[in-house]
Amino acid sequence: MATLYDAMLQTAMFSGVCVSGVSTSAGTNSRIYVADRYEADGYYNGGTLFIQSGAYSGTTDTILIYSLAEHYFELQYPKGEPYQAGTRYTATNQNRSMLIQAVNQALTHMGLYTVVDESLASDTSSTEYALPFGVSNVVRIDEITSMGGFIPVKTWQEFAGKIYLDQPLSSGNKLRLYYNKVHDTISQDADPIDPAFNLTRIAWTATYFYELSRMQYLGTNADKETALFVNAQQQMARQERIHPVRKVERSGNLAVY
Repeated sequence: MATLYDAMLQTAMFSGVCVSGVSTSAGTNSRIYVADRYEADGYYNGGTLFIQSGAYSGTTDTILIYSLAEHYFELQYPKGEPYQAGTRYTATNQNRSMLIQAVNQALTHMGLYTVVDESLASDTSSTEYALPFGVSNVVRIDEITSMGGFIPVKTWQEFAGKIYLDQPLSSGNKLRLYYNKVHDTISQDADPIDPAFNLTRIAWTATYFYELSRMQYLGTNADKETALFVNAQQQMARQERIHPVRKVERSGNLAVY
């Protein structure tokens, strides 16, 4: 399953300057030495470092200082142990907070997806069920049978956090609720992204929002920025056609009373 880390890394590759390498000597718990980098002092200040091997693989940090003269990245958050020689990394001049924001904007923009909840049990004496916390926009209800099959519930309506049936169910078995929701906000490197969302589409959509935010922040429509924005917009539209977010729709055959 893809994570926020994966989406941020791919977005950074699409939206800015990314370089990869290996630390050339042992560092400290907040400093990685990179003797083979040649960019000017401060080029990556405020950017993001992606750690790709070692004890901290799969984590990111903000680059406070990039020094060409002394060959190191100084990172914002010290770790428990020093970074070792041979640690693989990718560095970008893209801001970490803006990358996280862009990925979340992308997930929201891509729309609803279907989630399943099986925490409710049917009640043979009731036609009213309070929905579990976080469940709404229910599009299908199945009553799970004792043999592992299911019986579709065909007449129901949702209102004010509850499901109302036209008559009680007979079995007392669990209910399977299919409902559509927007992806939860993610903020930690290891936060998972639901497989309903294609990673490449997320990254191009996030790139579009990143470029839009950058243009608004800079207050410019320079040719370079405009070209990057238009390319991201075109790629986002292409990915939307190739990788739609599939979801369950409520059947028109179901009765609503």
